[in-house]
Order: sequence, then C-alpha cells, then structure tokens
Amino acid sequence: MDPDEIAALEASPDLAARLALIEDYAFDDDGDEARKYPHVIWLVTHHPEVACPDAILDPDDGDVYATVRDLWVEAARTHPGDLDVLTNAIENLHAEPALVEQVVRRAASFEPTSSEWHSRLAQHWIARWRAADDPAERIRLAREAVAELEIARAGEGADVYLIGVELARSAHAAGDDVRAAAVATELIDGARHYSKTWYYGNAIHHANLVLGEIALAADELDRAKRHLLAAGLTRGSPQLDSVGPDFTLATALLARGERDTVANYLELCARFWKLDGGKLATWRAAIAAGEPVELARNG
Repeated sequence: MDPDEIAALEASPDLAARLALIEDYAFDDDGDEARKYPHVIWLVTHHPEVACPDAILDPDDGDVYATVRDLWVEAARTHPGDLDVLTNAIENLHAEPALVEQVVRRAASFEPTSSEWHSRLAQHWIARWRAADDPAERIRLAREAVAELEIARAGEGADVYLIGVELARSAHAAGDDVRAAAVATELIDGARHYSKTWYYGNAIHHANLVLGEIALAADELDRAKRHLLAAGLTRGSPQLDSVGPDFTLATALLARGERDTVANYLELCARFWKLDGGKLATWRAAIAAGEPVELARNG
C-alpha cells in the first residue's frame, strides 16, 4: 500500500483496517514489522475469534511476544467454549508447548468425540518426542502421542489412514513394535483404497521404513533391506518431494556395510526428490568411492 492508503487505515482502524495493516506491516520492505504490534494486540483483545496468520508472533519479537502470549492465554480462559478462539490460541501459542497442551485439552473437553482435537494434541507430543535427546523421555512422549492418536483414530471425522502414518512411527518410537508393525502393515495392505490422497506416498514410505527398522532391530537384515527399497518406491508426496525422504533406516544400513542397497535407495528417491540440491548424486558417488556419507533431509 502507498503511504496515503496506510494513513487512511490508521485513521479509522476498524477490524478490516487492522487486518489490512497487519498484513502490510508483516511484509514491510523496510523491515519494520514492529508497526503491526499495536494492531496485533488490539486484534487479540477485541476479536480473538478472527484468524490472522500474519499476527502470529515468535519469542524473537521480544517483550511484545510475552504481552500477546498472555492475552491469548486470557482469551482461551474467558472463551472456554468458543472453538474458533481456542483454535487461534493454539496457533498463536505454538512456541509454548505446555500452554498449547492446556488449550487443546480444553477444546477436546467440549468436543470429546471429535478426532480433530486429539489429533492436534498428538501432534504436540509428536513434535516433542522427535526433538527429545534423552531416550527415556523420547519413549515417554511417544507413548503420549500414541494414546492420543488411538483416540483420534476412533473419533468422529477421523482419517484413519492419515492418522495411521503417525501412529506407526510413534508406536515404534515408544518401543511398541508389535503395535507399530500392525499399523504399518495395515497401511500397506489398505493402500489401494487411498491411492488418490496426497498422503498416500507418505504412508507407503514411512510404513515400510517402520517395518524395516523393526526388522533391522531383530537382525533380519534382508527383510530390512527389502523394506528400505520398498520405501524408495513411493511415488512421493508434498513433504517427500520438498523436504526429502527419511534416512534413518538407510543410515543404519550404511553402518552395517550395506552400501549397494543404500545407493539403490538413493537412486529410487531421485525419482521424486527433485529439490535435493544435488545431494543424492553426491552421496551415491561417495558410496561408490567407499567414502563416508552423512545422509540428511532438507531443513
């Protein structure tokens, strides 16, 4: 917007004007995003039911972040049955896991049979177990994720196939390989029914990797290798095509000296991971030369 348009909006800041200003200031060419802060505070105070992605702050925003965080906590407390407010609070409190858990549990209490809130709470636990360094803590957090995913899978509106992908991985992380293998097998056996969904490729990929990791832990090397290659045969997905495939099993097999199998896996992944920045070719060349390789996804 030009200066005159901005000035007009600042002179009569109703809801529409506030939203327009927040959006404009969020992408300020001068880098002065701080001009949106007063409007963010107003929005949370007066219209917490209105979603505005450009109003979401991070701890890097300094003192104003703490102010807005506290306003969202208060909004969630004073609007306990307003699912729009609670949804916005969850999004805006993303940097505060304990607060997110609190708000999601509150929302779930108002829609106890809905899959959505238990899925959201599971994502909270999944993010934490993936980030955990301590093995015992990782298992504990993964078990929390499994518990919520099981409820979500049985809830109203549940997409059992989509939830199953996370359930298989979380059960494996929790040490429940019997459950993990059962869910992963279900995903593969039922894949034909979900072939038109965007997450079909994720399910094929991750289900095979879970089964491969379980096989490797049981020292069933040939079965682990077969599942790695089956994971590479996925057609890809929005996530796999951009961030890239999972290399946990491939790395473990490299450590076992299975360089040819891993090279074949990388070749298969090249069919869908076009945003690898040349990594796949570099790694394959290093493997062929007998050099050490450190596999990693984007980001």
